[in-house]
Amino acid sequence: MDAVLPGMSGLSALDELRPKSPEESIPVLIFSDNNDLRAKLLAFRRGAHDYVIRPFEAEEVAARVRSLVRNRILHQMLQITSISDPLTSLYNRRFLSV
Repeated sequence: MDAVLPGMSGLSALDELRPKSPEESIPVLIFSDNNDLRAKLLAFRRGAHDYVIRPFEAEEVAARVRSLVRNRILHQMLQITSISDPLTSLYNRRFLSV
């Protein structure tokens, strides 16, 4: 997402995308012309997962996107394995306490 969007800032859009629960997290990559540390920190505080400054290399962005997707997949796998038995795939006690 761009840090500057028509009609609103990208950071405001991050607030709209903020999940209701950690399980619903959406990986967000911010593109910006602003190299200011405060802007970067604000984006991360609002839920951005990565921050890329223009101009950027396409290969670098592709690598960052692959990393975000890989982390999302691993996070989903961890969620599933934390509530089910690895041998039987039946739900465990943690599933009942959620």
